[in-house]
Amino acid sequence: TRQRKQNTNYPTTITIETLKDKNYTVVAIKTADQHGLLAKISRIFYKLNLRIRYAKVNTLADQVEDYFYINNDDFSTVTDKATLQNIKDTLQKELA
Repeated sequence: TRQRKQNTNYPTTITIETLKDKNYTVVAIKTADQHGLLAKISRIFYKLNLRIRYAKVNTLADQVEDYFYINNDDFSTVTDKATLQNIKDTLQKELA
């Protein structure tokens, strides 16, 4: 099996945009590619009681640009500022 060398030259950036008219929140994650990254992100959302409606996953050499369209556990749009900040902080900490 081919092992991928983790490149840490890419800073992790997290941006969040709530699209109330679309009924979901978009979480954009740009970071270095690493083994198990999607599983790690999915576990984070699960632990935060968030649902992934769908995702766009892009790998560019050894960097990823992933977009997750999420809702609260009750399928409502994530709008609470403290919750949004907690999502960003948790992802930043866990993926850095």
